Amino acid sequence: MMPTLFDEVTIGDIFCKNRIFMAPMTRSRADKDDAPSEITALYYGQRAGAGLIITEGVYPNVDGKGYVRTPGIVTDKQISGWKYVVDAVHDKGGKIVMQIMHCGRIASYHNKAKNARTLAPSAIRANGEIYSDISGMVPMDIPEEMTIVEIKQTIKDYVKSAKNALAAGFDGVELHYAHAYTMASFLSAHNTRTDGYGGSKENRVRLPLEVFNAVRKRVGADYTLGCRFLSEDCIDNGNTLEDTCYFGKQFAKAGMDFISLSRGGKFEDALQPKVGSAVYPYTGPSGYECMPQFMSDEKGPYGRNVEPAYQIRKVVRDAGYDIPIVVAGGIHSFEQAEEILQSEKADIIGMARQTLADPDWFRKVRKGRG
Repeated sequence: MMPTLFDEVTIGDIFCKNRIFMAPMTRSRADKDDAPSEITALYYGQRAGAGLIITEGVYPNVDGKGYVRTPGIVTDKQISGWKYVVDAVHDKGGKIVMQIMHCGRIASYHNKAKNARTLAPSAIRANGEIYSDISGMVPMDIPEEMTIVEIKQTIKDYVKSAKNALAAGFDGVELHYAHAYTMASFLSAHNTRTDGYGGSKENRVRLPLEVFNAVRKRVGADYTLGCRFLSEDCIDNGNTLEDTCYFGKQFAKAGMDFISLSRGGKFEDALQPKVGSAVYPYTGPSGYECMPQFMSDEKGPYGRNVEPAYQIRKVVRDAGYDIPIVVAGGIHSFEQAEEILQSEKADIIGMARQTLADPDWFRKVRKGRG
């Protein structure tokens, strides 16, 4: 029999009661110290019906903080706050994984003393133009390229954050390699670095693999560790399926326990921000592909990421790896999710806005009331 949405599944060493991931969504509800608040614990605890919860992106150092009230996993207070969240989920029979996200250019807006730290001038372009004031406070024409020293420090920060997530009781860690942020910018076809971290696909995947290998060494072989990256960039001259199929195969070969696939959400086609505002990478065409919200074309907003995810899964399977593939993006109903699983286009369904709208969705659907 083919798997169904409410079948059990094991991800690494995590036993999941169904094949639904609550996909990550930025909530910006941390307290003034960027620690999870009580409402954070309530929010995640209410959604423990998912087979696995992936948290919003959590920064590994303050220089990588992306948005106001984004939580961190750096200080003792932050670690203690996350323990409270984990307990709230576990007490209701759920499992929860922390997503670690270094935000790159977006971080410069909230760390006003610093310029943007990214990797390639092309990352700042939108519709052929260059933003004259990307942060609203620090005039600049191009983002600054991360130095090798900064790259090595970022790896250490990921390792420390994963160690802290383990100490807080999380069931695993998801490394955020998607959208407009630091690791995705290294994977990008727009990455033209010449120091071994850009240019060819082999060089562009180097840093994400170095981060994964360093984290794996610290947390151990039995701790669940995966990543999220883009099936397609959905921008001009961005990563195509040829690129991303290669990345998926390399991540599987490295020993990741799962791969979660999103799409789009890039800086290059984002709209010019208002004066005093940061660029938001979900405002252009690639942003729509990431979070479709209306009937823009004959395909509509539902399931736009399914076929690309299927192609990546096929390449990974043909290479001999049985790593679970998670697909997300406009999957709105039980019937749609079930068809994806039955046709083996993915192994797990990621649902974000669906779980945000109704934390009891899992229970209702299983009882035939969804």
